[in-house]
Amino acid sequence: MMSLLYDKVSGRKEAYNYIDKVLLGLCFLIIPLSLWSLWLPSNHYFLVIPFIGSIIYWIINRAKIQQLFIELKKGIDYSRSQIVLFLLYILASLFFFSWQQEVYDSAFYHFQNIRWNEEYAVVPGLANLDDRFGFNSNYFLLSAIFSFRFILGEAIYTLQSLIVVIIGLWVINELFRSSEIKRMIIFISYVLLFGVSIYFLGNTSTDIIPNFIVFYIFARIILYPDLLRKNCLIGIVLPVFLLTCKLSFTPIGIISIFILYHLIKGREYKPIIYTCIIGLLIIIPWLIRNVIISGYLIYPLYQLDFFSFDWKVPIEVAMKERDYIFEIGYYFFRIAVRYPHMSVRDPLFINILTDAIYLLTFSSFILFIYLFMKKRKEIPQYIFLSYIVSFILIIVWVTGGPDLRFVAGVLCSVVSIGGILFFKDRGILLSLSKSLILIFTLSIIAWTGSRYCSLITQINGNNQVPLSNILIKPCTVKDQLKAKGIDITQGYKKYPINNGLYIWTGPGLPFDMTLPASIDSHYAKFIPLDQIEARGKDIQDGFKMKEKSLTNYDLNTKSINVPVLAGYTFPYPKFQPFTNAGFIYSF
Repeated sequence: MMSLLYDKVSGRKEAYNYIDKVLLGLCFLIIPLSLWSLWLPSNHYFLVIPFIGSIIYWIINRAKIQQLFIELKKGIDYSRSQIVLFLLYILASLFFFSWQQEVYDSAFYHFQNIRWNEEYAVVPGLANLDDRFGFNSNYFLLSAIFSFRFILGEAIYTLQSLIVVIIGLWVINELFRSSEIKRMIIFISYVLLFGVSIYFLGNTSTDIIPNFIVFYIFARIILYPDLLRKNCLIGIVLPVFLLTCKLSFTPIGIISIFILYHLIKGREYKPIIYTCIIGLLIIIPWLIRNVIISGYLIYPLYQLDFFSFDWKVPIEVAMKERDYIFEIGYYFFRIAVRYPHMSVRDPLFINILTDAIYLLTFSSFILFIYLFMKKRKEIPQYIFLSYIVSFILIIVWVTGGPDLRFVAGVLCSVVSIGGILFFKDRGILLSLSKSLILIFTLSIIAWTGSRYCSLITQINGNNQVPLSNILIKPCTVKDQLKAKGIDITQGYKKYPINNGLYIWTGPGLPFDMTLPASIDSHYAKFIPLDQIEARGKDIQDGFKMKEKSLTNYDLNTKSINVPVLAGYTFPYPKFQPFTNAGFIYSF
């Protein structure tokens, strides 16, 4: 509806494919959702509103439904083998996402963050309970309305898997549309991105959706450069939405500036006004939420310190968190490059893929520099733009915390662009593309099957959760632990604070424990629980640090002391796995 309004206001008629419409839908949905969240919980009650609105829209425009099916039928021009491969990929994806992979950050604070959004309006000073809540990614807010907890009794996280699958469908579709080598290279790069991210895809992550969307943006520009001139709405608005999901992707906004520049040059002021208003409607509520949650305009950028609310996280904590993000990123970068077999998070094959991506990215930039010096006039403008944006994104990544998971989509995009420049306009065999797609989908099935086989060999017979449950909902980490006889709530107890309120605390990760909950102590938990108090008589009133603690807080009093497991020392040593009821959580 917003895109139709844009067409009418701007006088433009911009055509978008199915994935563009999904992404634009997220951009527009976050606007009313952000405003709603300032006063009300973000859950299925909100979801009912756009659902009813969609039904009313299609009832009023029911003639468009028939036209839509006609256009869809015309657009489907595939051979039987291609249709089989499409269906196989969809089934493989459903099977893959029926298994929830263990992710440390998800159990640490992602699940909790999403549940806070589901059950409460934005809570003042929530970042004092755990300063990671101050990151305030719009991904968590959107995930809250799609958790379907009201149906299943527990949350599932469908938004991330949806984006990954539809981008994969688009990549496969493009491979079938033409025998150009560049489509094959984009597909291979997508497989690289999928493979190196495989342990994060089936759970929650603030990195997956931004990385896959950025990969899609670059691939879309390479295949259809007219996006920069004819698809202004998505080219301007989508980068704005991305920075509210992951701040380090702010440089992607250069694409928006590039498009705005050409609109100004062509004196097309109406689309400029419309898209700028939409961008502000996305950013302003996000900034307001930031201030309410942490006391900062953008946390943990302590330099943007404009407020003095009683719930503001101490600036020393913001500084500590900023340093921690860099150090943890540097740790995993160095492990992947120098000690790929010694990582406590990633298996060897992931680190090998990581090193391959680093090498191919470096080679891509070397190739671009060579072509720039020798054949500058032959390089299209959109290639220049793609490399410039990618380079700035990588600079931000290197200076902010160089862990591959923060920027995998950007690096894989650079790899694909370099491959396209190297192989130029060569053709490929259609049979080869089919074979690669088949191998990819069978690999997904085999990998997921191995997860279930591993679970079956570990479970205790009396506590077994039927695997047939995956027909209803994914096999979550909680299901897997329950099948092994492990209770994640073991050791959690009520920790009383002021005003008759309490916090559930325990030695293990909180997962989506009943709110409010927090791990009792952690090497990266910079505000001790005994220094937190409630701001009122209700949880919705928020949290703050005790006045005495606030005045005496010292940056040096909360050091990170982690045991060294190897014979070498990093700025942050090799992390000791945490255990809870026999279950190992590896950071």
